[in-house]
Order: sequence, then C-alpha cells, then structure tokens
Amino acid sequence: MRMRRCAFRSRPSLMVAALLVCALTVIWALLRHRKLFKLASTAAIHEERGDGVLRSDVIQAKDMPEDGSEKTDPTTALKILEPTFEERLYIAKRFAFKVSNFKLPKPKKLAEQMTRLGDSEWFVHQSILEKSFQQNGGCVVYSIGVAERDAYTTLMAARGCQVIALDPTVEHPTHWMPNVTFYPWGLRSNSDDDNGGKGKHQVWSHPVYGKITNTSVIYSLPTIIEKLGHHHSKDTKAITAMKLDCEGCEFAAFEDLVTSSTRMPPIRMLDVEFHFASTLGMANKLDVARMYYAHIYLKQNKCQLVRHRRHAGFEVDRDKVPSILVSAGVSSHHCCYEMTYVCGVDD
Repeated sequence: MRMRRCAFRSRPSLMVAALLVCALTVIWALLRHRKLFKLASTAAIHEERGDGVLRSDVIQAKDMPEDGSEKTDPTTALKILEPTFEERLYIAKRFAFKVSNFKLPKPKKLAEQMTRLGDSEWFVHQSILEKSFQQNGGCVVYSIGVAERDAYTTLMAARGCQVIALDPTVEHPTHWMPNVTFYPWGLRSNSDDDNGGKGKHQVWSHPVYGKITNTSVIYSLPTIIEKLGHHHSKDTKAITAMKLDCEGCEFAAFEDLVTSSTRMPPIRMLDVEFHFASTLGMANKLDVARMYYAHIYLKQNKCQLVRHRRHAGFEVDRDKVPSILVSAGVSSHHCCYEMTYVCGVDD
C-alpha cells in the first residue's frame, strides 16, 4: 500500500488526467441524456414553457402592432404562431407517455375533495357543484357519449343540473329524463374541412359502441356550445362539468376548444376518457399529433388532475395501440385512460 501511495504522489499528472477523464465522461453522459429527452431544440423549448409556444414567438407576438385603440389579445396572437406538425407530434407523444405512465402531478388536497357519484366510476367536486347553482345559468353539464344508459347523466341530473346529453349512435327522446335534453349529435373537428363545423366526416363502426354513418349529424364542440347558447356570455358564466367519453372524438374536441374563434366558457370539471387504440380513432400520425391540443387546453386552463384509471378495454380494442406511441413509452396493453380534472380558470 505504501508503494502505491508513494508512486501516486510522485506522478500527480496521472491524478489530473484521471479527474479530467471523469469530468469529460460526466459531461458526455449529461449531454447524451439531454439529447435523448429533447429530440429537437425547438420542441424542447415548447415543453419547457409548458404551453407549446416558442419563446421567440412570444417575443414576436409582443411586438405585433395593436389593432386600432384596442390592445392585441395575447391569446389570439399566440394562436397565430402555430407550431409545426413535427413539434406538435413530439409534444403529443410526451403527453401520451405521461398519461399512460401516470407521470402527471395529482394534488392531494383537491383529490380528497372529490365525491363519488353513487356507485359509478365518476366523481365530482362538491364545492364547485354547489357554487354553480348560484351563477348565471345555474349548473350546466355536457355528457358526451351516453349510449343506451349513462350513470353520469342520470346522477348529475338527479342533483339538479341541466344536462345536455349527446350521442349519434343511439336514439332517445329529446326530453330523455328530468333535467336531461338529448341530441343525437356527434363530435368532429373543424380542421377536417372548412364547412363551419358541420360537413364531411369519417364513417365509423365498432362492434360494441355502434356506428357513425353518412347521415349522422356531426358538429364541432364549439358549434354545439354556440348553438345551445352556452358560449361565453352574461347568461352562461361557465360550464359546470363535461364528460367526454366518445370513443376517440375527445382530441378533436380539444383541438377546436383551443383554436375556436368563438370565446368558449370555462369548464370547471372535466371527465375525459383518452383512447389510444387504433380501433378508437388513434390510427396514424395525424391522430397522434392531435393530442397536442389536449395538452395545450389543460395547460392554458390550469386543469389539475385529481383522478386517473386505466383499463384494457374490450377484446377488440386490446393490443391496438399504434407503434408510434409504443415506441414513445406508452403501454401496448391498455387502450383507455379515464382522467378527472378540476380546472381553475379565472372568472
């Protein structure tokens, strides 16, 4: 041992060299780690900001000329600066990974304030529900995807809320039950064509969930909200709750909520089932990239996750997650993810 120590002291340059090699190794590992998790520098900046907009774009937006005497709406300005498809795809894959691996923060205090609706899988924030009865328009609930029967619709109506029930795959009377108005309408995205929210749509069928045909009535979500008079106005301060369980249409809904030129009311509680199976609307890169808008909506509206649950789905939907999502770390065995959010949008 003495000989080794003496030899080491007599050759200090070896110590310096060893330390230098260690330092370079650490730096290389850090750079490699950064590169793996930030595939493109512009996309990385999107993720760091958390709202999908480049810092350089924000600077550019602030320098945009004002329109007359009114200041430029910063939200409108940022919407003009739409990220590229590849940037949206990158953020969408990150979002899908976080959803499937439960990498999203869940505030304990909010989660403890949730109340289960009967013996169903749905939950509500009791305080938000009670306050909604004191606002203009009262408690307004959208239940999108109701099938032959729907516990969420029944239980929210029983609590005194006015429920709008939507589903193009079934038939119910307009006044389906007390406090429930049914419309046989489905959801589509305005980006599919420019026919004002109604027009061409893809036909679709599923052995369990029914089908959408050429004669089905399909609108964008902002169009439906506006048609029913619930767009942001003095008569409707907010939509109390919305359930989106429409077997793949949820991402089209988020896209239109983000990009709509009509001011949409805030949604206080959001129950949504995300579908990642090719049999449920997640068939290609275009479908995956659309998830970007769910990420943006939830960020912009300060939506906090209070509950999540995943399941494999029916046999026809199992192991149908597209390879582009599996390669991003999404589970290949689960088609569906039930998420409950409480959104704290300023009045």
